[in-house]
Amino acid sequence: MRLEPHAVEVPVVDEFIHQDMDRPEDYRRLADRIESRRVFSPAECAALLNDRLQVAPAVTAHGRAVAE
Repeated sequence: MRLEPHAVEVPVVDEFIHQDMDRPEDYRRLADRIESRRVFSPAECAALLNDRLQVAPAVTAHGRAVAE
């Protein structure tokens, strides 16, 4: 492909990005799950805070303690 040399990898913390919705049954399955997608998963939070935003570990630890 002629544009492939210009392609770049873009890190994304959204685990839902790999979900396909090619068929009606895929749509129904994903529609049932969308309600739980109103907040980030713990893994997505960790990736966002630690990898993307590089928040200090003490801040992340405080957030976990408050959440418990």
